[in-house]
Amino acid sequence: MSISIYFTNVALGSWARFPAFVTSFKDNLNLEWSQDSVYGRMDPIATYKNTRRSISCTFTIPSNNFAEAQAYNEGFADLMAMMYPVFAATGDGSTTAIQSSPLFKVRYANLICDASGADPVGLLGFFTEFKYDPNNDSNVFVSGSSDADFKIYYQSLNCSFTFNVLHTHRLGFNLGDGSSETKFTAKNFPYQQPVSSILLANNNKANPRFIPIPAIPSIPSIPPIAGDPKSNPMTKQSG
Repeated sequence: MSISIYFTNVALGSWARFPAFVTSFKDNLNLEWSQDSVYGRMDPIATYKNTRRSISCTFTIPSNNFAEAQAYNEGFADLMAMMYPVFAATGDGSTTAIQSSPLFKVRYANLICDASGADPVGLLGFFTEFKYDPNNDSNVFVSGSSDADFKIYYQSLNCSFTFNVLHTHRLGFNLGDGSSETKFTAKNFPYQQPVSSILLANNNKANPRFIPIPAIPSIPSIPPIAGDPKSNPMTKQSG
């Protein structure tokens, strides 16, 4: 079953939609710390700075006929054009300056979405990599009657991208007081599934989502072996 993936260019308001069969999905959280080494201390003093999120995704788009192949190939051409900035004329119009960067909003079901629910268009961010990779092992559709006007449309397309998320809402925990629970600021983060309200509850109730880790049994001490150390199988003597 294919689920549509949406790419919306923020500056243009233009969007592209493709029925995607996702073959790889990775949601990466990178925590950045400032580490200061102090004389005489074995470990650095670490100060938290931020948590950055990036999403890597690979998907395939198959076509059932020529019309679909043409639409998907041309749609990718439009999407590739959207990866460039918007320019504005300056002065007498002889020079241009970047007016808007190619920021995007991406949506794919509940895996790539605005978890706050405030923006149904998608999750805001920017691409650091976007690959259009036609499947050369699949069939191709060809239109035209001569070399001058031949157009090739691949029946199966592969695409992969790395998308760096720009958070539009605060993320973290609000510690409760004596009468309220500790809650996460975005209750549906990251996949539109409620974060447990008792994740860090003040009443210390057990979180049913987590399986308790059994206590590690104590390891009995090994009694000393009297006599010649050579008789100890744990000891190796030289010579």
